[in-house]
Amino acid sequence: MLNVRGVLSSCLFVTVAIAGSAFTVFAQSAAQSPASWSGVIDVIFGRKEPRDPGRTGRGGSRVPDLCWITPTEKVWNTRPVFVWQGETRLIGVRAEGEETALWSVSVDREATRQASVRYVVESPTSLKPGQYEWLFFDPTTRSLRIRVPFQVMGGKERAATTAGLAKLNANLKTTGSNGEEIALQRAKFFAKRRLWTDAIQQVYSVKKPSAQLQQVVQEIEKETCESKEKAID
Repeated sequence: MLNVRGVLSSCLFVTVAIAGSAFTVFAQSAAQSPASWSGVIDVIFGRKEPRDPGRTGRGGSRVPDLCWITPTEKVWNTRPVFVWQGETRLIGVRAEGEETALWSVSVDREATRQASVRYVVESPTSLKPGQYEWLFFDPTTRSLRIRVPFQVMGGKERAATTAGLAKLNANLKTTGSNGEEIALQRAKFFAKRRLWTDAIQQVYSVKKPSAQLQQVVQEIEKETCESKEKAID
């Protein structure tokens, strides 16, 4: 049995604001998806090139009222963005093998009135390379519902990725690219290296996404959650 009381008693609780905060909760409308983003999404979901056999893809099967989008698998970003849909409003993160959470976030109940709302929460602290568990708690009982494993990369792979990204950022700076173009090029960079979580997180990094990018977000979430539903049918 997990020491849930111990997990929660030592957590940092933060209520997520709907606007004007590092932790954001929002809904976005549909629009036409641009071809430039389409290629990235095709790679992420294996539409053009099959994913590695036996991989969990977007993090395994879902439970009926919960769909986690990102992070899953391996991530370069030490402050990943946690994106999910469903009734669960209390999440946390802990190192694998530990029972005490590094942090926890309680989402504002008022923000859950619309079924289409997604939750987007940036990690309030940097995570060291290693294995972690994304925790989902029951908002009423605060008992642990489900754990989703992910990994923050380290070692030579991290060093090589960081160096390559620094070179890309320098090139983008000289070309005067805007926020969404930078996100697109970074997403391509990560997708080429099969870092699916980092590629998807670039989609959520744009503060004021265009209508086209909003459609990309919806496409990612639709395909991710539908694949989880099929896994539990």
